[in-house]
Amino acid sequence: MAARQSVIKAVEWGKILERTRPDMKSTIGAFKAKSDGIFNNYVKSKDVKLDIDWAYYQSAVANKALVADFEKQFKAYKVPKPIDTKSKELEDKTAKDNEAVKKFLQETEENLTEVMMTVDRLNSLPPFEQMTIDDIFENFPQVKPDYKKIPHWPHAEIFYVLFSVRAWWHRRKKYTV
Repeated sequence: MAARQSVIKAVEWGKILERTRPDMKSTIGAFKAKSDGIFNNYVKSKDVKLDIDWAYYQSAVANKALVADFEKQFKAYKVPKPIDTKSKELEDKTAKDNEAVKKFLQETEENLTEVMMTVDRLNSLPPFEQMTIDDIFENFPQVKPDYKKIPHWPHAEIFYVLFSVRAWWHRRKKYTV
């Protein structure tokens, strides 16, 4: 019973009420009261004896054969338990999920080594202010302009597009009256 009471103490209603809007406090207070009532009824029901007092019924009911028959039927009746059909599926899914997690962890470890190598390489570089253009292009090849693709300055596609549009716009203005 102490374990059940410790469960209810896990909900810290004071902190919940502290973090809610003022207009919701009455609703949460009502929920807390209802929750406490249900929990108290649950705890009380565990103390109630569920056995049927057949001796009392034997003495109180005139038809003793009827009570004996009810008692025999009651003791013979077994509540059927449901057949477990989902445990196998859940075990299979758990096994697949565990394999996926192991694969993900392995890939993450591989990526982590690459990332750590990149971080070490970046930490070994001189400060950006002290680097020349050639140093930047050597250490960061993705920013190096492609002189073959765009042979004139600026050697970047976005500038090429922008300057082309700008030049077209100025030519258009020149020839329109």
